Amino acid sequence: MHYNQRLRDGFDEEWKDRDVEVEHVKGTNVNIVRGRVVDVSKYWLKLFVNNQVVYLNKAYIITIKPAEIESGGSGERDVGRKE
Repeated sequence: MHYNQRLRDGFDEEWKDRDVEVEHVKGTNVNIVRGRVVDVSKYWLKLFVNNQVVYLNKAYIITIKPAEIESGGSGERDVGRKE
């Protein structure tokens, strides 16, 4: 790497203003949240889910992937225990 090139801290800006599906740990369960990323910070992801603002701590996020949000969808579901 050339000394002038800056190392990337993350890919947060790629997700901003996009619909996503986030898999995260909540206790012993793994949940999926679908929403639009409205802002990002070092430790938090701010999502708009079912007309509400939801903050997810990045330490508990397993995966993030693009998603198509259906109007009237539940936005969050429990997908079972993580083993």
